[in-house]
Amino acid sequence: MANSSTSIKIALQSLLFVILANLIFTSYSPMEPIFKARYGLTSTELGIITSFIFLGSMTMALLTGFFVDRIGRKNSIKISFLILSTGSIIISIFHSYYFIIIGYYILGFGYGIITPATNSLIMKAYYPEHSRFMGIKQSGVPVGAAFSAIILPVIAIEFSIEILYFAIFILGIIIFILINPDKFISQRKTREPYIKQLWSMKKNKLLIYVSLSSISLSLGQQTLLTYFVVFAKYKGFSLISGEILLACVFIGAVIGRIMWLRLNEKLFNKNRAVMLSFIMFLSAMSFLFLIFFIKILYLMVILSIFSGACAIGWNGMYVTLISEMSSEGNVGLFSGFSMMIMTFGPIFGVPLLGILLDYTNYFYLWLSMSLIMLIAAIFIFLIRHSFDNSRLSIYKNRT
Repeated sequence: MANSSTSIKIALQSLLFVILANLIFTSYSPMEPIFKARYGLTSTELGIITSFIFLGSMTMALLTGFFVDRIGRKNSIKISFLILSTGSIIISIFHSYYFIIIGYYILGFGYGIITPATNSLIMKAYYPEHSRFMGIKQSGVPVGAAFSAIILPVIAIEFSIEILYFAIFILGIIIFILINPDKFISQRKTREPYIKQLWSMKKNKLLIYVSLSSISLSLGQQTLLTYFVVFAKYKGFSLISGEILLACVFIGAVIGRIMWLRLNEKLFNKNRAVMLSFIMFLSAMSFLFLIFFIKILYLMVILSIFSGACAIGWNGMYVTLISEMSSEGNVGLFSGFSMMIMTFGPIFGVPLLGILLDYTNYFYLWLSMSLIMLIAAIFIFLIRHSFDNSRLSIYKNRT
């Protein structure tokens, strides 16, 4: 078993997998203004694209324990990139809004394996010094998304949407070929059937509490990513300026995903739930600040970084807590079950907020998101003592 003092290879590999997967998966965010202009889409229709991405991710979440814990971590990642390539080629070949939805559903389905698989890699390699590496690994999400925001619109505008997604298809195939497979995990005769294991997750109250609270976090993240560039254009910024501000959001997310875990090692007696509640409160404030969005670029750069650190930077803390709550060999199962619940936010919430936006304006959008986040922060804070390290048996202690 590797550890933090002898090897960083697995952490860097996991980081690379996450960056490349998110470069593909998060293409919806910077591309939505281009899709909107090309197909004349409403805010509700943009929200539906996001909804289908996470519907695909939710579908895969039901299966991640089987893939990651039983088939193998790197084998699962290979499968992920193959599915991501399939979704990309559909968007490239078929030129309609409905095939964009289908393609993104498949992208979400493929991406759903990445986080549980890399969570398992990190926990297996570095526990109990896993938190710093989990934060580094999860910083690959906004890094990949930042590359997506900077690179993909330029290619789409300079060439075409079709060429862009064909290039993404080729990228996914190359990664699929280059990843070295691991041996299939031998199954113990005493191991429960996967469906029975998955069904048993509903009895874990703490897992349910964290997963329910994360619905608001995921909703806030995807609402910000779905409407942020369009919002910037609405306020008078150019498309390029809007994409730059989105890149600043991702910069903040990188900072947050590393910073919150490091701070939590010194604050709140390492209680992950208290830190998560604190991040939720700051996220609520960041959405409230967006109401006062003004056309001064340097001020909006600061606000964008802050919003990214809070409304997107929470994920490293969340995946660490979920992974710690699992037992060795079941990280994929716990991660997948929690992510299945978490995706209800983007699936149902983003389109509903899109409808609200179509009939009102951005004031009500950001205010609603701020109130949702504040309620979730209060909820998780009230049950914080259930997550004290002295009361929570984690990972190795459960094997």
